[in-house]
Amino acid sequence: MVRATITRQSIVQQMHDAFIDLLQNEQYTAGSGIPSELELAERFNVSRATVREALKGLVQEGLLDCRHGKGYFVLSREAVIHKPITQLQSVTDLMSDMGYTVENRVLHVREEVPTPQVRRKLQLDEGQSVLQLERVRCSRDEPLIYSIDLFPRAFIPGLWQDQDWTGSLLNLFDERWQVHIASSRTKIRAVLLSPALCAEIGVPVHTAWLCMEQLNVTKDGRPVLFSQDYHRGENFEFNVTRRRY
Repeated sequence: MVRATITRQSIVQQMHDAFIDLLQNEQYTAGSGIPSELELAERFNVSRATVREALKGLVQEGLLDCRHGKGYFVLSREAVIHKPITQLQSVTDLMSDMGYTVENRVLHVREEVPTPQVRRKLQLDEGQSVLQLERVRCSRDEPLIYSIDLFPRAFIPGLWQDQDWTGSLLNLFDERWQVHIASSRTKIRAVLLSPALCAEIGVPVHTAWLCMEQLNVTKDGRPVLFSQDYHRGENFEFNVTRRRY
């Protein structure tokens, strides 16, 4: 058996992601048992305590059921296919995972003085500017997600006009600017966009959107990216498990 070595981010979070990939790639069905804690620890070359903590997270998200003395079992095939809302990933990766062919259309990129709200959220000093990036994510020319991202101009060396903005912004933070986002504080609400914006994006005026407003922070809690992602209502749904105890 080939061992997979975990090398990045939080070891527990990596195991969490690795287990989701395992469930997807090995085609587990609802009710199927997964390998034991010991088998998973040996397979991924980590401790049983790490495996147990990662599996606990999947139980809390409704992907697995823990049966005392018997092990862990898949709750539903649907839960395996779709990653939980609690997992932070780029919009590009989210759409790809859902089977969409992703096309990133850049509407505007501009350097500007932040509003007082944005300055507070990003903890900027007086005089610091931000870049505002507006994009539409499409699939087969159909607009599905409208995004606004704001982050400190100081992150980008040289001319921001030379940057390719059509790819994953999280990848730019990680690989180009060496700023590693670890988590986000997220607010979710249903909204309608203005008629003018709907016309610019190319959608009907009364299209329903689910807005995810996120303040993305590094491992030490430093806010680095404020984003608003508007998901087209008829194309996206997000599921979360709620427990009484």
